[in-house]
Amino acid sequence: MRKIVYFLLITLLLPGCKTNDRQLIRLAEKIHEKTLTVDTHCDTPMEMAKSDFDLGERHTDGCVDFPRMIEGGLNAEFFAVFTSQGPRIDSVFDKAYGYSLEVLKTIHKNVEKNSNVAEIAYSPDDAYRLKKAGKISA
Repeated sequence: MRKIVYFLLITLLLPGCKTNDRQLIRLAEKIHEKTLTVDTHCDTPMEMAKSDFDLGERHTDGCVDFPRMIEGGLNAEFFAVFTSQGPRIDSVFDKAYGYSLEVLKTIHKNVEKNSNVAEIAYSPDDAYRLKKAGKISA
Protein backbone atom coordinates (compact mmCIF):
# COMPACT_ATOMS: atom_id res chain seq x y z
CA MET A 1 0.00 0.00 0.00
CA ARG A 2 2.86 2.32 0.84
CA LYS A 3 4.32 1.82 -2.64
CA ILE A 4 1.03 2.89 -4.21
CA VAL A 5 0.94 6.04 -2.07
CA TYR A 6 4.53 6.90 -3.06
CA PHE A 7 3.73 6.31 -6.70
CA LEU A 8 0.68 8.58 -6.54
CA LEU A 9 2.62 11.31 -4.76
CA ILE A 10 5.42 11.18 -7.29
CA THR A 11 2.92 11.18 -10.15
CA LEU A 12 1.11 14.21 -8.76
CA LEU A 13 4.20 16.20 -7.77
CA LEU A 14 6.46 15.53 -10.74
CA PRO A 15 4.65 17.67 -13.30
CA GLY A 16 5.39 20.75 -11.15
CA CYS A 17 9.10 19.93 -10.95
CA LYS A 18 11.57 21.17 -13.51
CA THR A 19 12.90 17.76 -14.40
CA ASN A 20 14.14 16.76 -17.77
CA ASP A 21 12.96 13.70 -19.67
CA ARG A 22 16.05 11.70 -18.82
CA GLN A 23 15.53 12.18 -15.09
CA LEU A 24 11.88 11.19 -15.41
CA ILE A 25 12.83 8.05 -17.31
CA ARG A 26 15.37 7.13 -14.64
CA LEU A 27 12.79 7.70 -11.92
CA ALA A 28 10.22 5.62 -13.78
CA GLU A 29 12.77 2.82 -14.21
CA LYS A 30 13.55 2.87 -10.47
CA ILE A 31 9.85 2.67 -9.63
CA HIS A 32 9.35 -0.13 -12.17
CA GLU A 33 12.34 -2.02 -10.77
CA LYS A 34 10.96 -1.90 -7.22
CA THR A 35 7.41 -2.84 -8.20
CA LEU A 36 6.12 -6.37 -8.71
CA THR A 37 4.75 -6.16 -12.24
CA VAL A 38 1.99 -8.61 -13.12
CA ASP A 39 0.13 -9.41 -16.33
CA THR A 40 -3.21 -10.90 -15.30
CA HIS A 41 -4.14 -12.77 -18.47
CA CYS A 42 -2.16 -14.59 -21.14
CA ASP A 43 -3.49 -17.10 -23.68
CA THR A 44 -0.08 -18.53 -24.63
CA PRO A 45 -0.75 -21.87 -22.84
CA MET A 46 -3.29 -22.82 -25.50
CA GLU A 47 -0.49 -22.40 -28.09
CA MET A 48 1.84 -24.45 -25.89
CA ALA A 49 -0.70 -27.29 -25.69
CA LYS A 50 -0.92 -27.48 -29.51
CA SER A 51 2.79 -27.34 -30.27
CA ASP A 52 6.30 -27.49 -28.90
CA PHE A 53 6.15 -23.81 -27.84
CA ASP A 54 8.90 -23.19 -25.28
CA LEU A 55 8.51 -20.23 -22.95
CA GLY A 56 12.29 -20.11 -22.61
CA GLU A 57 12.77 -19.20 -26.27
CA ARG A 58 12.06 -15.85 -27.91
CA HIS A 59 9.04 -16.02 -30.22
CA THR A 60 7.39 -13.74 -32.72
CA ASP A 61 4.08 -15.53 -32.22
CA GLY A 62 2.31 -16.09 -28.92
CA CYS A 63 1.51 -13.55 -26.26
CA VAL A 64 4.58 -13.94 -24.13
CA ASP A 65 7.85 -15.73 -23.52
CA PHE A 66 10.42 -15.54 -20.74
CA PRO A 67 13.12 -13.66 -22.71
CA ARG A 68 10.69 -10.85 -23.61
CA MET A 69 9.31 -10.80 -20.04
CA ILE A 70 12.82 -10.34 -18.68
CA GLU A 71 13.58 -7.57 -21.18
CA GLY A 72 10.36 -5.75 -20.35
CA GLY A 73 10.68 -6.18 -16.60
CA LEU A 74 7.50 -8.25 -16.30
CA ASN A 75 7.80 -10.26 -13.09
CA ALA A 76 4.66 -12.38 -13.06
CA GLU A 77 2.20 -13.85 -15.54
CA PHE A 78 -1.21 -15.42 -15.00
CA PHE A 79 -1.47 -18.11 -17.66
CA ALA A 80 -5.04 -18.67 -18.78
CA VAL A 81 -6.55 -22.09 -19.39
CA PHE A 82 -9.55 -21.68 -21.68
CA THR A 83 -11.94 -24.13 -23.24
CA SER A 84 -15.12 -23.34 -25.10
CA GLN A 85 -18.27 -24.44 -23.33
CA GLY A 86 -20.20 -26.50 -25.85
CA PRO A 87 -23.29 -28.47 -24.86
CA ARG A 88 -23.66 -29.12 -21.13
CA ILE A 89 -23.39 -32.88 -21.22
CA ASP A 90 -20.97 -35.23 -19.48
CA SER A 91 -18.99 -36.21 -22.56
CA VAL A 92 -18.30 -32.55 -23.50
CA PHE A 93 -17.47 -31.70 -19.89
CA ASP A 94 -15.06 -34.65 -19.69
CA LYS A 95 -13.34 -33.55 -22.90
CA ALA A 96 -13.02 -29.92 -21.70
CA TYR A 97 -11.81 -31.06 -18.29
CA GLY A 98 -9.19 -33.35 -19.83
CA TYR A 99 -8.00 -30.60 -22.16
CA SER A 100 -7.74 -28.16 -19.21
CA LEU A 101 -5.60 -30.63 -17.28
CA GLU A 102 -3.34 -31.08 -20.33
CA VAL A 103 -2.87 -27.31 -20.64
CA LEU A 104 -2.05 -27.07 -16.91
CA LYS A 105 0.48 -29.91 -17.26
CA THR A 106 2.01 -28.12 -20.24
CA ILE A 107 2.41 -24.93 -18.19
CA HIS A 108 4.07 -26.82 -15.35
CA LYS A 109 6.39 -28.75 -17.69
CA ASN A 110 7.37 -25.55 -19.50
CA VAL A 111 8.14 -23.73 -16.25
CA GLU A 112 10.11 -26.74 -14.92
CA LYS A 113 12.07 -26.86 -18.18
CA ASN A 114 12.98 -23.18 -17.61
CA SER A 115 13.42 -23.38 -13.83
CA ASN A 116 16.56 -21.27 -14.04
CA VAL A 117 14.37 -18.23 -14.84
CA ALA A 118 10.86 -19.10 -13.61
CA GLU A 119 8.81 -20.95 -11.00
CA ILE A 120 5.15 -21.49 -10.24
CA ALA A 121 3.85 -18.99 -7.69
CA TYR A 122 0.86 -20.02 -5.62
CA SER A 123 0.54 -16.80 -3.62
CA PRO A 124 1.58 -13.15 -3.65
CA ASP A 125 4.31 -14.02 -1.15
CA ASP A 126 5.70 -16.55 -3.64
CA ALA A 127 5.72 -13.88 -6.35
CA TYR A 128 7.62 -11.41 -4.14
CA ARG A 129 10.08 -14.13 -3.11
CA LEU A 130 10.68 -15.09 -6.73
CA LYS A 131 11.17 -11.44 -7.74
CA LYS A 132 13.85 -11.10 -5.04
CA ALA A 133 15.47 -14.26 -6.39
CA GLY A 134 15.47 -12.77 -9.90
CA LYS A 135 12.91 -15.24 -11.24
CA ILE A 136 9.62 -14.93 -13.08
CA SER A 137 6.41 -16.06 -11.41
CA ALA A 138 4.01 -18.19 -13.41
